Amino acid sequence: MDRIPWYSLFSHTGAETKQLAGALDSLFELKCAYTNNRNYQDDLELGNVLYGKVIKAPAGSINAALKGSSLPLGSLVTLNGYNRILPSEVLKALHRRCALVLNIHPAPIQLYPELRGLDPHRKLYEGVQSGKYKFIGVVIHEVDEGVDTGPIAHWKLKLADPSWTYEELCEESHALGFEAWMEYFNG
Repeated sequence: MDRIPWYSLFSHTGAETKQLAGALDSLFELKCAYTNNRNYQDDLELGNVLYGKVIKAPAGSINAALKGSSLPLGSLVTLNGYNRILPSEVLKALHRRCALVLNIHPAPIQLYPELRGLDPHRKLYEGVQSGKYKFIGVVIHEVDEGVDTGPIAHWKLKLADPSWTYEELCEESHALGFEAWMEYFNG
């Protein structure tokens, strides 16, 4: 079976992309990972699936590359902690290539739509502490022109624990994200 070409965008460490690339290697061939994180350093660890595949560039250059690229038909494009909105002309160009463009959002926006947007972890943590939010979760959704408003493809929830530290909530969210991707792609 031919693997599906995959392009990942991230703004943080790339840990999620690295973890997914290792786990989904039989389904997807990671062609390139774009990051707008100027401080990203390639991990020289032997067998690192990202080594040599990461392109560091400002968001505008990433948009231009995606818009002008000739991605193979039917490619997968994922936003894994990518803190930028893809402009409509980029989305249109990707859709002309029949690309599936998915984002994972680290908050249960189907329950708490006010958590849409950039880095919701702090608001989610504060809401768990105050009793406003009872669940943490992740949502995988198609990317549209809005901010985390595309059709939901998959989601995963977990009962929040008010005793968690902020770091523990982020770790739980990351683990849920990996599980959600695996469930989505493995059916």
